[in-house]
Amino acid sequence: MMVVLFDEKKVREIHEYNVRKDALEEGREEGRAEGMKRGRAEGIAAMVAAMAELSLGKDAIAKKLVQHFHLSPQAAAAKVEQYWDRRI
Repeated sequence: MMVVLFDEKKVREIHEYNVRKDALEEGREEGRAEGMKRGRAEGIAAMVAAMAELSLGKDAIAKKLVQHFHLSPQAAAAKVEQYWDRRI
């Protein structure tokens, strides 16, 4: 007589559940990262627009982006150029 220690169907269900759970968590992590990236871009764009409305020059705005968003001077200057024409 053969004794079955585990029900194969139950083991498969548990495995599939764990795979779905891991995939869902991975999706959440990717979603959070994407949200942070978008939020940062929106923050930079808003800061460029607001400071431009206050008649600050591109160099001054770039310096503020370096301070507040920890960008390199080159990246900050590029962001100012990117968002300069989008300002209202």
